[in-house]
Amino acid sequence: MFGFRFTIRSRRVLVGAWLMYWAAMAIATHLPVPDGLRIPIREGDKLLHVLMYFVLTMLGGRVLLSTPAPPTPRRLAMWALVYAAYGAIDEALQPLVGRHASVQDWIANVFGILLASSILSTQLDRGQESPGDAAK
Repeated sequence: MFGFRFTIRSRRVLVGAWLMYWAAMAIATHLPVPDGLRIPIREGDKLLHVLMYFVLTMLGGRVLLSTPAPPTPRRLAMWALVYAAYGAIDEALQPLVGRHASVQDWIANVFGILLASSILSTQLDRGQESPGDAAK
């Protein structure tokens, strides 16, 4: 259907990678940032936010594409909203561990989510048959 097949084993590995990445991301965003790891570019951390949520969404999207149920744009959008809500909660909790919450960081998170979701949606479109194709 999408040019590749997932075995049960590969799906488990994929789900494990997605969940471990999400857990690592949650831990990393709630640890103090050592001075040596600060990005020397003004607002450079926004690129990290975009990349982190892009990878999270792509991994989650690959999990979605590997399910037996046909993936739909609605399911993809639902997961995008889950990631965006998680990003907002993540930002809101950061002051509890001595970090700064930022609306701009959350916007960067959402940008990464939207970028990955747009790529994933093209894969959904390729996998769906048009009514004319089904009649052939």
